[in-house]
Amino acid sequence: MDASASPLELFQAWLDEARKACPDNPDAIALATADATGTPDVRYVLLKRISAEGLEFFTNRASSKGRQLEARPHAALAAYWRELGRQVRARGPVDELPRERVAEYFATRRRPSQLGAWASKQSAELAAAEELRERLAALEKKFAGQDVPPPEHWTGYRMQPLEIEFWQEGDARLHERVLYSRIEAGAAWTTRRLQP
Repeated sequence: MDASASPLELFQAWLDEARKACPDNPDAIALATADATGTPDVRYVLLKRISAEGLEFFTNRASSKGRQLEARPHAALAAYWRELGRQVRARGPVDELPRERVAEYFATRRRPSQLGAWASKQSAELAAAEELRERLAALEKKFAGQDVPPPEHWTGYRMQPLEIEFWQEGDARLHERVLYSRIEAGAAWTTRRLQP
């Protein structure tokens, strides 16, 4: 592990390797948020982009995670690739992406996923599965023969990590760990090696 590399570039390089080596959801990250009382919550989402600006993922603004990010706009995430013996952890502030970026990404989704974003009131109680199927059928008719725009409640978020830790599995549990940290987004990174 080259500790002099940019952590966001290193994260991208590791993700690219994982996409080749890991057959099942290499883009999946565990995303941890906290509600207004500080109670933590975690679930998996897909990491859709790594750039110099941060780490991007998309979801329903009215979902539990969307409401939690509105109340406390900070999160932590973890990616783990068993086949490579690697893990990346990050944490930092999260902000909502501009609508243009949301629409740009939404247009790349498969049509069933686009319609599903309209049909699901994510995290709301569902009386019966048939209710969701009926909503989906109605939306298929509504958008027949036309592009599906992103619904207003569907959005994207960008974490601007203040810490990123890389973990590489080692023999005899002598794992290699490198922690990058900075005091604010855009500031220079400092690097420390950590004991396993």
